[in-house]
Amino acid sequence: MRLLQKNWIYKPALLWEITGDKNLRSINNEISDQSTYNLSAIPLSSNLLIDPPTVVNNRLINNVIDLGEAVYWLGRHNGYFYANGEIIKFDAVQYSIPGAQKNILREESNGRFSYTTETVGAVGNVWISSNQEYQDYMSKLTFNGKIYPTGLVRIYSEPKYETIDGITVMKNGEVARHGRGQFGTKIAAHGAGLSQNWTSNDYIRGIDMQSVNLFGLTNGDILDNSAIQSKSLGTTIPAGPNLLKAKENVRTGVIKNFLSHSYINESENNTNKSTQVGSVQSSALVMSGPSFSSIEPSLNFVSYQYKPLDNKYKHFGTRMRIIGKIEISETKEQTPIGSVPYYVLPGIQPNQQLNISVGSGGIAVMINPETNVGYYFEIIALTEKNVSKYSSDK
Repeated sequence: MRLLQKNWIYKPALLWEITGDKNLRSINNEISDQSTYNLSAIPLSSNLLIDPPTVVNNRLINNVIDLGEAVYWLGRHNGYFYANGEIIKFDAVQYSIPGAQKNILREESNGRFSYTTETVGAVGNVWISSNQEYQDYMSKLTFNGKIYPTGLVRIYSEPKYETIDGITVMKNGEVARHGRGQFGTKIAAHGAGLSQNWTSNDYIRGIDMQSVNLFGLTNGDILDNSAIQSKSLGTTIPAGPNLLKAKENVRTGVIKNFLSHSYINESENNTNKSTQVGSVQSSALVMSGPSFSSIEPSLNFVSYQYKPLDNKYKHFGTRMRIIGKIEISETKEQTPIGSVPYYVLPGIQPNQQLNISVGSGGIAVMINPETNVGYYFEIIALTEKNVSKYSSDK
């Protein structure tokens, strides 16, 4: 008699998972390397009103979002947007399928042949809500046919219907369901580009101060910010607000479009109030400070654009970068656009610059725009990367 042994082991079982989804466009594109779920910030191309989808004259209105060229950053044909405290559900993206140009050989009455060009397979604008629909339209394109998004995204909505003289049409008035204000959020208006708070001169402020109180004081020095000493001018400038200089700031939402083949210089782009070839309108604030002459103490000036808060907040934050270019040098690491000399130092070695230029910016919170008192946080981009090797006493 033989003893049969049986071993029992625990096998891990999958309780739940988020199922994968298809990519937005063809798997032959580089987008196929992206992950299924992603979070991206997409600026609007035109304003989205606070009015929800409704039916007027048996036509559905207020049910589209215009993203413009930014629609190429959209990773799904359906999903949710979040902005200004509102969650919006969308269910389709509009594509244009103009068809293809086809050369047709025709025989004329004199026996000769000629070519004529005709557009074949034209479909027009269609709403696509899944990758299967996209692939279906893609497979039906004629040779050299094209399919591309128009920039419009459809807000989910279910209108009511009625029958008039045997014809079923959409019923005028409110729809049965729509995608605005999802999950209990409030419907809000969404503006394209920057709001007036970030562009108007009514919200710009400037300060003249003594930077020596920040960088040059040692033990025993007296803190005095009543006046700013200008050695070049040989005079003193009163410390305090300087709105005239602050209004020379340029505030735009225009940034470079790195997807474009047109090259545009960063310093030139920062002065454009509207989009040009090679640039796009974004929801980011691009702020370029005023220019200073060689005798003006640029280090003693600070300007900011403030926005009144509508509530009490405990957390403040933003993403920010100083625009410039990377340098390939032993000592010079970068060149900020619009940089000004902050430090004039004697170099220890011949390859060290005498002037260290700086581009800076930051965020200020809980500011009193009348007194300029508050909390300032600043980051600085230096043109030199070996500052520690300079003379410490200078």
